[in-house]
Amino acid sequence: MDKERFRELCAAYFLDDINDQELKEIQYVLDSGDKELIKIFIQFQKIYTQLPLTAESKTPPAKIKENIFKSINKTQQKSISAIIIEVVKARKLQFTLAFSVLLIISVIQLSYIAIHQNKTIIKQKNEIVELKSSVEQTEAILQVIGAKQFEVIVMNGLSVNPNGYGKIMWDADKKTAVLQISNLPPTLADKDYQLWVIKDNKPESNGVFSIKQGDEKFFKVTNLVEANRNKITAFAVTLEPKGGVPQPTGEMYLIGAPSPSI
Repeated sequence: MDKERFRELCAAYFLDDINDQELKEIQYVLDSGDKELIKIFIQFQKIYTQLPLTAESKTPPAKIKENIFKSINKTQQKSISAIIIEVVKARKLQFTLAFSVLLIISVIQLSYIAIHQNKTIIKQKNEIVELKSSVEQTEAILQVIGAKQFEVIVMNGLSVNPNGYGKIMWDADKKTAVLQISNLPPTLADKDYQLWVIKDNKPESNGVFSIKQGDEKFFKVTNLVEANRNKITAFAVTLEPKGGVPQPTGEMYLIGAPSPSI
């Protein structure tokens, strides 16, 4: 099976939007012991366990669980077996109820409606646009996690706002990302939050955004200044004067560093 087809199957599986035939195809791949395809499956599992802001465990379907153990017995490869056992034991699809409903309903909606892309030429180099509707959010997330090279970093709140939380998920090839923010205070009229990519211990601006109200927001980020995970020290969010600044001057609200790759 080619990688693109298997990525599509993995996306459908982790969204609980898979039929019996597609499930058999995934089982066949796991039976085959194909290292590259199994690695793709594990990457999807890793992303989906990090997507929710509130964890909610969900037991994997019995067919997949049984099949993974069969795969362990057939391959007899200790390194692959250890990874797959970790996948089975991991908390999978830890979506909050609201986020799960949002994804499932929106995926169905996307099957029946046409998505009209904005043709407006964007002159700003690094733009952060709020994704207000569930359809926009789901489309952007699926575009990122369906990429050949997708990454995710969790950002935690600091002392100024310890309950703040966020994630940035990005397509390393296209340098586009989805920024998920939770529990940041609304911005005043003369302030913006500014996203920074820290590389070689030097912050580079990747755009500004504002929050008017609401606990959780999604934003689309274009033209990441750096998309290579190995070159990124951290992502950070600070509160700055309206329009942003060349270098951070305000308090830092969120920061997150890459974890070691599997």
